[in-house]
Amino acid sequence: PCVGSPAQPLPQPLQLFHADVFAALQANAIANPVGVPMTLTSNSTLIAPLVQAGATDVPMTLIVGGIDTSAQLRVDFGSGITATVSGALSDVTYAIPGNTYPSGNVAVPITVSIAAGTSPGLRACTVSVAGQTTLIAFPALINIVAASTNA
Repeated sequence: PCVGSPAQPLPQPLQLFHADVFAALQANAIANPVGVPMTLTSNSTLIAPLVQAGATDVPMTLIVGGIDTSAQLRVDFGSGITATVSGALSDVTYAIPGNTYPSGNVAVPITVSIAAGTSPGLRACTVSVAGQTTLIAFPALINIVAASTNA
């Protein structure tokens, strides 16, 4: 390990999906030239999902590295956004965008609520476990859009 590396890896957000998109990608196995088992999730991109200001209980899936499925996580997108772990964590293996080969990480089901009047724009995300003081932020993981004025 590198000098100064923590003995235990820190939790790190890696990718965020709307839950139904993640489920659809994971449900489709794909063949590949090296014969590594993987799903269509390996063809995903790092485009921040859109969530409208004022939306409540939006089901999403956050991919996190550096943890196992027993972790008790706190997910933070900053002021005006509430994220709550909403189910059991599960192991997932796919090629995170930017990686050549699949790696093992953890899928964290969360529900996200955006306070009405929250400023639109990209937001970073951090994840942490109890007692953790060093955080690794993933910039631009969610994109808040203005509430629709259509009736």
